[in-house]
Amino acid sequence: MTKPVAVQGCELQIQPPYSGNTSVTSTPSMKGKIQNKGIFSGGLSVSLSNVAGPGLVNGAGAFSFLPSSQKMKIDQGFVHLEGESADASVTGQTTSVPPAPITVPVTVKINGAGQSVVKAA
Repeated sequence: MTKPVAVQGCELQIQPPYSGNTSVTSTPSMKGKIQNKGIFSGGLSVSLSNVAGPGLVNGAGAFSFLPSSQKMKIDQGFVHLEGESADASVTGQTTSVPPAPITVPVTVKINGAGQSVVKAA
């Protein structure tokens, strides 16, 4: 089954029960563009901030997605596709008094590829 290829402006979401901010820190390839947006391939580096959820506040972390495409490459790396998810560790504080350091696992998903014209498997 084919899925949209992830480009600049793709939407990442921390999955419930956690929420917070996501930021892609990788530079997309500009050798091939889709709707004038660079394409993400290889390891997709992401930073997480202000993560909150059951027992956690002020969480932060960083990790990399591995691409799921096995058929489309750009810049020697396979591309990323809408629907990919990856697990990451987030470190923050407990919601108890006094607060204490805590590390929790979270899942982050590419919810929107940033375009719907080009698809890959």
